[in-house]
Amino acid sequence: YNYAAVDDKTLAQAEQVAIGIFRKAGVEILWISENNQSGSVDHGLITLSHIQLNILPSPMAAVLNLPDKVMGVAPGTERNRQVIYVFYNRVEALSQKLATSRREASRNRFASFPIYPVATPQILGHAIAHELGHVLLNIETHSKIGIMRGDWNSEDLQDIYFGFLIFTSQQAEIIRKEV
Repeated sequence: YNYAAVDDKTLAQAEQVAIGIFRKAGVEILWISENNQSGSVDHGLITLSHIQLNILPSPMAAVLNLPDKVMGVAPGTERNRQVIYVFYNRVEALSQKLATSRREASRNRFASFPIYPVATPQILGHAIAHELGHVLLNIETHSKIGIMRGDWNSEDLQDIYFGFLIFTSQQAEIIRKEV
């Protein structure tokens, strides 16, 4: 559900990013949006093969009083782990911060490395894949490497640009078995 009213182009690009991440893990994703499903979903019939993604606007992130760097949550555990939330305003804020850093680095002729233009759809797709990862891996914790890191650093963000921020081989194996 796109409660944040993310534009269709950004959402479609983010979906493709998430599809690519899961494809690398050996899993296929099929998106069903509130715009193309007939009727409402019977939440009693939702299984791990039917995970509900909610893209939320700014006020919802504030209500939950989460740290600013948190871009999403997957609050359920065990059988109640079928709903995830991504905070679009935080994805946009990170994208804007990176764009500002890139502009500043381009003005600095002594910059030691290039900052690649990581776009909002790329970050959104990775945030969605990360939260789906929590559900499919059945973990609330984060890993030290890969897409399941809790706090993406500048190297991780550059890996997003190149498509290298993905599930580890062990995580991919668990996800394949779970699906």
